[in-house]
Amino acid sequence: MNDIVKTFSIDFSKTNDMKKNCFAIIFLFGITFCACRKSNSTPAGPQTNVYVAGYESNGTHNVAKYWKNGVAVNLTNGSNDAFASSIVVSGNDVYVAGYEFNGTYNVAKYWKNGTPIILTTGSLNYLDNYATSIAISGNDVYVAGYGLDSSLQETVPKYWKNGKVFFLDDGGGGYAYSIAASGNDIYISGVDSNGNAAYWKNNTPVELADDESEGRSIAVSGNDVYVAGIIFYGQNGRTATVWKNGVASYLIDRTYETFANSIAVSGNDVYVGGYEFSNNGNAVYWKNDTIAHVGLLDLYILSITVNGADVYAAGDGYTGSKGYARYWKNGTPVNLSDGTQNAVANSIFITNQ
Repeated sequence: MNDIVKTFSIDFSKTNDMKKNCFAIIFLFGITFCACRKSNSTPAGPQTNVYVAGYESNGTHNVAKYWKNGVAVNLTNGSNDAFASSIVVSGNDVYVAGYEFNGTYNVAKYWKNGTPIILTTGSLNYLDNYATSIAISGNDVYVAGYGLDSSLQETVPKYWKNGKVFFLDDGGGGYAYSIAASGNDIYISGVDSNGNAAYWKNNTPVELADDESEGRSIAVSGNDVYVAGIIFYGQNGRTATVWKNGVASYLIDRTYETFANSIAVSGNDVYVGGYEFSNNGNAVYWKNDTIAHVGLLDLYILSITVNGADVYAAGDGYTGSKGYARYWKNGTPVNLSDGTQNAVANSIFITNQ
């Protein structure tokens, strides 16, 4: 975003009178500040704020939290396991989607400025519910996720609009992973009941593949719909894939297994965050099919976003058996936890205020 800097001019024909007035002020009041001095300072530009959602263990349970510019804000008290999946900021409000175990089952919820809002299930059969992604459009709050139908023992993709639940596929076995709002349209990517990558536009499904695959992240730019995910090949092989308006393109050859977890579009450029299994786990992102390695050995990108010329990615890494939450700015890592307890950064969002 371009900043508009206002400039002011001084009529230098009046500087002598101004100097006299300033000297009079100094003489009378004994101060050394001249209010008439021309300032060379320029107005401060907007501050870039980095929000990252995830969780960190307290030694017994996982605590849902987010970090603002590296400072942690706990969303749960640590008495039960809880996870923050997705974060978005609208105006002065911070929204975080996730879920928390209540001692019997997992409850989908989101937090607005730290206050939890429990999401409805739609049926007593749906005990375990998971909120995976959140989007704001005007005054409406959209949350994507899935629930476990205890009678069918199958997961069902769904989303909530202001707390009201809508089911996307009643065939069972599907997931809703990511949600985006564009104008009056709602887009959700995930897996349909056939086990294939798909997205839904206003509840209407669009299947992206006819074999085992996942649509893990969705972005909309103008009339174009982008989905990032994976396609399975062979027994254990997976390939990072991007679908643009339903047409698939592989991000790398099948030398290594690769995973695409998150997608962002900026102008004509498409950014995809993920990892490859060439050395346990290498954190990578792609810009228009060109790969960039930002970390080697047990590092993973789970979320990516772009702010002007800067590329931000969030994820986790491991030191021994402990994971630590971190984000990267243009490939430079910033640790959010110290690695003494397991922690993960699931989602990143940038504001300029």
